[in-house]
Amino acid sequence: MNDAPNFLDLYQQYASEITDASPDYHKFMGLGVLSVALGHKVYMPWGDGHIYPNLWIIFIGQSTVDHKSTAVRIGFNLIDRWDHTKIYPNDYSYESLIKILSKQPTGAFFYDEFKTFIGMLNRDYMGPARGFLATMYDGGRRYKKELSGETYTIENPATSIYTATTTAWLLENLKESDIEGGFLPRFIIVPCLRMGEDLPRPPMACKHKRGMMLDIMTKVNTLGGPCYFTEDAGKMFDQWYHKMRGKNIQGRLAPFAGRLQGYLVKFAILFEINRSYTLKISKDSMSDGIRAVDWLYKQIIILESDELVFSKGHKDMQKIRKVLRKSPDKKMTRKGLIRATRLLKFEIDRAIIDLHELDEIQEETVRISGTKKPTTTYRLVV
Repeated sequence: MNDAPNFLDLYQQYASEITDASPDYHKFMGLGVLSVALGHKVYMPWGDGHIYPNLWIIFIGQSTVDHKSTAVRIGFNLIDRWDHTKIYPNDYSYESLIKILSKQPTGAFFYDEFKTFIGMLNRDYMGPARGFLATMYDGGRRYKKELSGETYTIENPATSIYTATTTAWLLENLKESDIEGGFLPRFIIVPCLRMGEDLPRPPMACKHKRGMMLDIMTKVNTLGGPCYFTEDAGKMFDQWYHKMRGKNIQGRLAPFAGRLQGYLVKFAILFEINRSYTLKISKDSMSDGIRAVDWLYKQIIILESDELVFSKGHKDMQKIRKVLRKSPDKKMTRKGLIRATRLLKFEIDRAIIDLHELDEIQEETVRISGTKKPTTTYRLVV
């Protein structure tokens, strides 16, 4: 099987030939398709449980022009051709969801629009479906639920979700609890940073490449068992882990950063299957995985820094951050902050306290020419 073609290269070529959506969308959608083909047959033993290669992905971009939903549908169509039973229904109740997953514990939910998915979860009759889906993402050996006097068992769930939205919708509709509760941080957030080649009239999809990918999906589906790191790959993982721990990430980035360790394991599995069709994780696949999670973390920092703001308090902190970033030496007096942000005095003081607690600013006492008393300045340290 080592002579088999590279699935991810094939997928990116195939998708880029029929849409000018971002190559980054195709890269992560390719990983998503491969993860569905693997299901829960391949896993990494982790403590008392397993890490499966299932993924939750949101493509973020402008409406229409970035073709994010098109990128999602390409992955949907390929899985549908391979095994339509791996695609879950788009609409369901909490009870029917349990019944569906008891019959098919591995597969993927596809939504062209994230708002459709969230809107369904917010219905009154959905009850604890959001938390239940989070449990299904995390996996586990067995999950049992009693419904109308009947017991339903979900064995080794490994569910994926692939969807898309605009940044504006995400900010307007998600709640702070979606971050703090860990629901949104389970998603890989992939922005549109670049577009593919212009395609005024997309051609027919290449049947030959599609056939090769379907064959590969069938082959990897025959794999099974625990994965393991080579010595070099394990050292690389440990070094990356300690580097991230050393950052002491706090505040609203912490839930996202806490998920990166698991995603690195998932990516390493997927990159190795793509590279060698074996369960031995090499240093090359670990290196690919580290690049992927570091890129994703960078995008989260940018999104959080520039736009991911929900409450009035967070908006006030964000105004201060932006002003300090643009000021000389990233520092300014309280009076200067009030003037630059146009916030009220109590709003400035409240935001400064919150930024202090997050270790994002430091107070410095300086003497300004022409003044008798020392002046306190606030310096951004992140």
